[in-house]
Amino acid sequence: MPGISFLNWFPSSHRKKNALGQRGRTPLLAGKTEPLEKRELLAANLVSDINPGIEDGDVSKLISIGSIAYFSANEGIHGNELWRTDGTETGTFLVKDIVSGSNSSAPTSLTNVDGTLFFFARNPDFVFGWELWKSDGTSAGTTLIKSSSDGSFPESLASNNGKLIFQTNDLFHGNELWVSDGTNSGTMLLKDHVPGADSSRFDHFLSMGGVTYYVSQVSGQYEQLWKTDGTPSGTTLLKEFSTQTYSETIRGLTDLNETLYFSAFDDSDGFKGLWKSDGTPEGTVPVTQASEGNGSLSIGSIVAVNSSLFFTARDGIHGSELWVSDGTPSGTRLLKDIYPGTVGSSLGQLTNVNGTLFFSASDPFHGAELWKSDGTEEGTVLVRDIRLDAGASASPGSLTNVGGVLFFTADDGMHGRELWRSDGTFVGTVMVEDISLGSTSSSPSLLPPLGNQLLFIANDDVHGRELWVTDNSPVPAHNNAPELNIAGNPILTQIPEDLRVSRNRGTLVRDILASMAPNGGITDIDPNAKQGMAIIGANQTSGIWQFSTNKKTWHDFGSTSTSSALLLAADSKTRIRFLPNPDFVGKPGFTFVAWDQTEGTNGSYVQATIRGGTSSLSYQPENAFITVTQVNDSPSVSTASVINFDAIPKTISDQANIGLRVNQMYDRFIGAGGGFYDVDGVTRGVALVGIDNQNGHWQYSLDAAATWVDIPLVKAKRAFLLNATSRIRFVPNSDFTGSSTISFAIWDTTSESNASFANVLSKSRTSPFSSTRITAAINVI
Repeated sequence: MPGISFLNWFPSSHRKKNALGQRGRTPLLAGKTEPLEKRELLAANLVSDINPGIEDGDVSKLISIGSIAYFSANEGIHGNELWRTDGTETGTFLVKDIVSGSNSSAPTSLTNVDGTLFFFARNPDFVFGWELWKSDGTSAGTTLIKSSSDGSFPESLASNNGKLIFQTNDLFHGNELWVSDGTNSGTMLLKDHVPGADSSRFDHFLSMGGVTYYVSQVSGQYEQLWKTDGTPSGTTLLKEFSTQTYSETIRGLTDLNETLYFSAFDDSDGFKGLWKSDGTPEGTVPVTQASEGNGSLSIGSIVAVNSSLFFTARDGIHGSELWVSDGTPSGTRLLKDIYPGTVGSSLGQLTNVNGTLFFSASDPFHGAELWKSDGTEEGTVLVRDIRLDAGASASPGSLTNVGGVLFFTADDGMHGRELWRSDGTFVGTVMVEDISLGSTSSSPSLLPPLGNQLLFIANDDVHGRELWVTDNSPVPAHNNAPELNIAGNPILTQIPEDLRVSRNRGTLVRDILASMAPNGGITDIDPNAKQGMAIIGANQTSGIWQFSTNKKTWHDFGSTSTSSALLLAADSKTRIRFLPNPDFVGKPGFTFVAWDQTEGTNGSYVQATIRGGTSSLSYQPENAFITVTQVNDSPSVSTASVINFDAIPKTISDQANIGLRVNQMYDRFIGAGGGFYDVDGVTRGVALVGIDNQNGHWQYSLDAAATWVDIPLVKAKRAFLLNATSRIRFVPNSDFTGSSTISFAIWDTTSESNASFANVLSKSRTSPFSSTRITAAINVI
């Protein structure tokens, strides 16, 4: 899973690998894994399977006129033709088969002109070109307006005062601007911008205040801003811009309170920025000016909201960020540097929804997500982090205002790209429906609204890409999935290795979650929300994870995954513990997601493949760890044997009597068949618990036999300690022959000090002394 991996391994130190016995465990709880309920809050319905089966209906070019939407579609019989819908299956049908049979008229550029549909379609007689048509929504009322024997290629339609403005090529004037009132005689050349057969290119049509503004490009040398009222005399040039550097100089034509705003670049003076026009040449002037510190801006999208103009721009200091303007130089400013520095926040999809600007942007902490702005810096905020993977993006797209509700597409990382909606609040930003179930995408393409309905194209993996509908009805009450902030560090109470099962009380689930504070933890916007976790993975190679819901009976986790997640409540009884393998030291863990207890029961297993949104599980997973600390292990004797010192003559000199080092004694112990064990692998010493001084004196040296000291009287409660480099010898009485012995416990030197006394009778498994005694003997000859 992006951002965090389910646990299946952990760094650890294995000092010994033993098979795990059955220690304090009960069998896995009986029962099966249950799927959590899929909560469908909102309805998105297939309008009509236009091309039955898995084939696409090829729906496109939709436009709404009143209560009817018109579009191009192909049901597999008539080719791409003109269709209509009222949002119901019975109200969805072919309007006219313009080009009979399976060939297509391919309607395009559908435009509403005062309630009448204008569009271009292939000429039935001359299928090489498109011609101008109109329709009242009936087959009989769908008629060709004007025909050309050579087949023209009209495009770029705009409605103005009951007339259609468009561009076409009649082979006499080149590509030029035409006008039509819907009749053959009323369809005529409006303006020959480049006289003769040479052509102009027109784009960015915007109708406002009884006129249509547009951009004319001539031979790639310059672009001109024009306006027209639909008459030749009312078609006038406002401003010409040189276009030697950029192929598209004028763009983003926007109406703000019946003043035209646009962005432009002029090669003649190198100025680029925001412009405005009152419809006169002298009133077409730049808004941004160098004197105001906003003189040169590379502007992208522009949208009007209330009395302000919002746009994206680069100023050479900041990356592409959100700007705002009231139409004056001093009132044009950077609104918010969402992604500080020159990187830019990759703003896009600027959309006005009832006076609130919505858009997509990324900041240093989130990928591309849904934002909104009220025109102030503090009011420019993230609406919801839809895709919670670290650094990943939901990438909101196709933002559309449907009667005051924002609809858009997004990918939350679990359901693929699906249809979402938002009222501008965290709670009100939800997926409408998982049309293509699971992680695959229905890939909705949003179309213009039909009243309070949204028509869109989607693929549910059953019908192909077809026409769907939803509406802007209020979101019903619903659960919101908990959010798991992984900035914290969830931990369990550490335990020592080889802790007795009876003493392993585990850690409360609520304490594990609380350990994530103050930086992380669970948040839930629902009132009185409960907390818990769903275990979706665990490392059990070095021990067994267990849980208890009553502080008494313990159960193994078993095999956990997103298909079999273990639900555990954050309450006063539910605990988790780890039973490590013998002598294991390390940091094992498990992976979990947050659980709000609105579905499933404590201690049960559920499917956790659907998370986030309105489910009871968070989308974001996290890892929790427990530290198993190292403790000392007592050394042990596995095979008893007697250590034999070298025999000495009764007349041995003091200088010759150097005895043995303690580590040499152990070498002889092993050589004689003895065995001992210490998993810690530490240095060995001896704890002398018995000496035979009847016929001489046992002595020790700490300085390599330079000086010797008699070993004092010892016993188990007062053993005398000597480390591995100390030496031990026997000094016999005069004329004594025979043997003498000492006895000792193994001392691992992890505690206590050399040449000191200690009690070796402890039964603790962490004692530095062995419980078995070893005998060493010497013969005097």
